Amino acid sequence: MLKGSRSSIPSFLGFDSLLIILPFVKGTIKSKAKSSMFSISFITFTYIYVMLTCILFFSSKELILIPQPILYLFKSITIFGVIERLDLIIVSLWIVMMMTSYVSYIYLTNIGFCTLFHLNKRTIPTTIITILVYFLVLFIPVSKESIITQFKMITILSSIFSVGIPLLAIISSFLFQRKEKNEGEPLW
Repeated sequence: MLKGSRSSIPSFLGFDSLLIILPFVKGTIKSKAKSSMFSISFITFTYIYVMLTCILFFSSKELILIPQPILYLFKSITIFGVIERLDLIIVSLWIVMMMTSYVSYIYLTNIGFCTLFHLNKRTIPTTIITILVYFLVLFIPVSKESIITQFKMITILSSIFSVGIPLLAIISSFLFQRKEKNEGEPLW
């Protein structure tokens, strides 16, 4: 199970952004935890539902041959005998969702950049970050080998950022006995 979970780590990358966003959200720790757990559970059960549907619809031999089983599944669905090629609608919606992820990561990078360099204006760092990302993407080679290498690198880095850094933060909070400023309660 642990070997198989390594390949699905990039699908769950957005949850580490909660570590940056939650201090800016107003509310009690309990309400923040409840809404965070609800959203994480919703996404997890959605992934499980889609995965089980694909496993039940396709055989194990077909799943090896089909590169994108979800799109193949949507391609076979017709709604009311009128709407065919539902996969094209799904891809259009997927592009919008990926763009919102991109914008939220730019925003999170901007928060980190402005906090690190004690900047009050956010427009100039956002412009610089966006231009840097644009040119970085232009110079990254696109081949099957480079995509596999990038996937491995993202998996390792996301494990470090999602598990390692929060673990270090918890250990340091216990060592230095830091308490939350707003509510005066300890983190645990």
